[in-house]
Amino acid sequence: MLQIYLIILIPILFLWNCNSKEKDNTLPLVALIATNSNSSSTSTSKTCTTPVPTCSGTKTFQNITQNSTHATCVSCHSSTSGYGNFDFNTYNNAITRINTSSPSNSILWQKVASCYSSVGTMSVHSNSTFNDLIYCWIASGGGQ
Repeated sequence: MLQIYLIILIPILFLWNCNSKEKDNTLPLVALIATNSNSSSTSTSKTCTTPVPTCSGTKTFQNITQNSTHATCVSCHSSTSGYGNFDFNTYNNAITRINTSSPSNSILWQKVASCYSSVGTMSVHSNSTFNDLIYCWIASGGGQ
């Protein structure tokens, strides 16, 4: 809700300041409001309660696509539906959501492990075996 107010308020204050002959201190106020908008309760991540798995062996994207849970993912995240602007059917799209140097900070891991508090946590559609596979694929370099 705060973001809606800011979207409306900031341009009005900015235009008011630009048209004002007195050039009051509105711009610092706009900057203060914009800075404080990031401290709202709608954070982009939360503490993850899903334990980081212990990985053994190299996992590939092919291992993921062969897992039965992948079919659940692509029922919404494919080239035809692309919900969330994400096609999980292709390797090139999947690697855009991973961070091999920090697997726990990968958006894909955070989504399936319920660590990402914005719209669309996918833990209800996943299971621990698939979550572990996702994490270990990322940790082993995100190979095809």
